Amino acid sequence: MEATLALYHHAAARGVSRVVLASSNWIHGDKRFTQDVLNSSTPPGPVNAYGVSKLFCERTGAYFAEHHGLSVICLRIGWTQWTHDNQPGPHMAMGRWGQEMWLSDRDFLGGMKAAIDAKDVSFAALNLMSDNPGMRWDISETRQVIGYSAKDGSPAKLTAIIAAKSALKRLFTVRIPNFFETYFPGW
Repeated sequence: MEATLALYHHAAARGVSRVVLASSNWIHGDKRFTQDVLNSSTPPGPVNAYGVSKLFCERTGAYFAEHHGLSVICLRIGWTQWTHDNQPGPHMAMGRWGQEMWLSDRDFLGGMKAAIDAKDVSFAALNLMSDNPGMRWDISETRQVIGYSAKDGSPAKLTAIIAAKSALKRLFTVRIPNFFETYFPGW
């Protein structure tokens, strides 16, 4: 966070026209077991220090855009892997959630280039994923604001184990807590 803050200060002081920030899908970590569509208007809910730090960097970027005239585009990067040649599939960490936010190397580079080249953007926090069928990350705003065009995409491949784990985690993180909140307020 300190490095990003220093970067924004130096960029503004030196007349840099744009900062493209590598933000993260962890901004919406609390939505993992929900059915929410994830876009720039979805309330953030980081669940770890990494997600909190990325939210800080986004909010600081918005401040520098508003008060210092710096153009800031924050890309909420999906799931890229250094293993398996970054190919999607059931081997990916985090099961369905990880697969649905897969980002190919080609789409990562295309998104970065689109963010650098975009015209007339003061501030934006945008999803950067490949065009994966069935994903909840909305990339239509990314297309509209910076002209991003995903070239790749892959539907999640669910094994029985991944499906069972996802169902159990959803049950214990969403369904049961909601039941108690509804029927036993203050539990």
